[in-house]
Amino acid sequence: MNSPLSNVHFLFPFSTVCAQRKARKSIPSEPQRFVAISSLEDRLISKVEQIEASASISDYEVLLIGFKGHCLGKIREICARADVKVTASFANCSHLSKAASLKHLFTHIIVNTEAFGSSDDAVTEILNVRPNLVDIALLIVAPSEPSDNYGSERDSLCDGTFGANLTTGRMKIGLVTAARKVVDRAL
Repeated sequence: MNSPLSNVHFLFPFSTVCAQRKARKSIPSEPQRFVAISSLEDRLISKVEQIEASASISDYEVLLIGFKGHCLGKIREICARADVKVTASFANCSHLSKAASLKHLFTHIIVNTEAFGSSDDAVTEILNVRPNLVDIALLIVAPSEPSDNYGSERDSLCDGTFGANLTTGRMKIGLVTAARKVVDRAL
């Protein structure tokens, strides 16, 4: 009997796959090609590569929206300690609508909800823009929230919420968690 999964070699050691992938990357003169045993295995290996890439926090490029003055300085300091590049920042929250056209320049967008005047205005604006930003990690800073939240119930709004008193460790966790959510959405 020939089932759709009969060509998938689930017993192929993961370490061997990683070694083969590294060998393919070390050959600069040839284009990187991989003949997949099956489309399922190809998708799984692709997902592993994307997750590995998302774990490299020093490669993240962040756009900050709605931060100014002391708040901007504080979040830049947290990002610097977390080894994250703040590529650009816009103090005016109306620039969120322009972020979709710039999304190819960033891996993450972090939005300060306090810049919108009220949380209802922030939620409305983010929900309007979110459909154009599903392929980028979108995080919000909500100082009125007591803790961070990365639950799936917020996925239509953002990939995660930073609560009060943001720290370097929480910043790292949030950025990696949000990047993994983007990878999962792409598959």
